[in-house]
Amino acid sequence: MMSIYLSRLIIPCIILTPVLLCLSFSFDLLGFSKIQSLLLQTGLRALFRLVGWEVPLMIILCVLSGLESGYTLHMMDPAGGQPAANPAAEQPSNVPSGASTSGWRSFEEGVLLESENESSEASVNQQPVIPELEPPLLDDNTRRAELAVRLRANWWGIAYNERILDSFVRSQLAIERHIEAALVADGYSPQVVFERRHMIRGFLFYPEGHALSENAYAGYLTKIANFGTRQSVPYQRVIRAVHNSHLFLD
Repeated sequence: MMSIYLSRLIIPCIILTPVLLCLSFSFDLLGFSKIQSLLLQTGLRALFRLVGWEVPLMIILCVLSGLESGYTLHMMDPAGGQPAANPAAEQPSNVPSGASTSGWRSFEEGVLLESENESSEASVNQQPVIPELEPPLLDDNTRRAELAVRLRANWWGIAYNERILDSFVRSQLAIERHIEAALVADGYSPQVVFERRHMIRGFLFYPEGHALSENAYAGYLTKIANFGTRQSVPYQRVIRAVHNSHLFLD
């Protein structure tokens, strides 16, 4: 009787347990959690009917521990024994949620490569063209005085000190000399450029009716130094005014 009971107890366990575990893990890896749950319920119900409750209870514990260890290994060792990557750690904070990190890296690498190419072209293959005019159409002292008078009038009612005004005037003077030389180099009459200098200053320094910020003037000078006078905002603003018949230099 004992041998019959043991054979009745052990043989179904030996046959059904590996099959049940293999099928359960297979459906778990494929993502069919509902089918996995149904399979476990059906298999355990059959074991209860065959051998009672002791062995199925042990199988339940084995299955649960196996699933937990398999899930842990799946998370900790996705490929080659390396820890699982955290997409949030690799993805820049300004990337919208749900965006592809690999796509962002490709885009970022493309932007960096493009910037490097532009910098190398500007510094190696192409030197910035900055025309000079000697002597200038107006001496610096007279030019500085005219620029200061107009800036004071534009700042009427605004509190400022002379140090700030001098800094603005120095930037305006340097910009005006660059634009003046480029216009003459492009074929515009020096006499006409000289006579229309007050109108030109309006487009250079007061495009909205008031003086721009000191940072804007500093940015103009930086772009002239890096890319040439004709690529700067103030020069293009003057040329646009000429093309739109808002300024006449003929």
